[in-house]
Amino acid sequence: MRLVIAAATALTLAQLGAPAQAFVLVTNDLGQPVFWPTRCVTYHTNPDTIDEVTPEQGMSLAATAFAAWNDNPCAYVEIEDGGATCFDEAGIADFPGPQNIVMWRDGAGAWPYTERVIALTGLIYDNVTAEIVDADIEVNGDMFEFDTNGSPQAYDLLQALTHEVGHGLGIDHSLDERATMFWLSAPGETAKRVLTADDEAALCASHPVASAPPDAVCGSGTAPATIDAPYCPVDDADPNCSGGTLPFAVSLPLALGFLYRRRRPHGA
Repeated sequence: MRLVIAAATALTLAQLGAPAQAFVLVTNDLGQPVFWPTRCVTYHTNPDTIDEVTPEQGMSLAATAFAAWNDNPCAYVEIEDGGATCFDEAGIADFPGPQNIVMWRDGAGAWPYTERVIALTGLIYDNVTAEIVDADIEVNGDMFEFDTNGSPQAYDLLQALTHEVGHGLGIDHSLDERATMFWLSAPGETAKRVLTADDEAALCASHPVASAPPDAVCGSGTAPATIDAPYCPVDDADPNCSGGTLPFAVSLPLALGFLYRRRRPHGA
């Protein structure tokens, strides 16, 4: 099994018109769209959020972003809220293993990547079977200001999260400038909180109902972990273990995420 961190650089487009099928899917080396091999995909949110939102607001916004991709009648995958987690490392940890996490990088120097993007999703998949193994979303509160009410001076956090969830489902940047999965976001923009037909078609193409796995209906009946009691298991073999990313031999780990567009100073 060869695991790969999804590679999809930001697109540079000469034409912003929307072709009939504008969506683009992440594929393995054989050209197969990557996909979740189970109906139910659980995610957790680290409540240590950026300054602009409270932990409760951050978790609520993440839940809303994931819910936007659910209930698509032609796609089999469904995302479930696992609640809060104490883990905050991207990738697959030695313990407790794969865990899909929404994380926040806030404060000077907190963003660990060279890519100057609003947020990014690290997608790990099996390059032979095309099965997705792990997806982690990181929000760049180090370099960007966020808001939740459409302020023209900040980026809309819900729109950014909804876009990143699409990457976590194996969807690359769309060529349709109206789509949630379009590569560019502007301060104050909120329209892409809501999926377009192109976004929904992308999910149906990557996770078609006809290919649904035979596992059980989603819904474990377990309440999501709370901020006061987050998902934070202890490794009995190593009580001091707090996770740690497994090394993967990849030639070029690239980020999936919104590009940013600088606001030109007034009169420039």
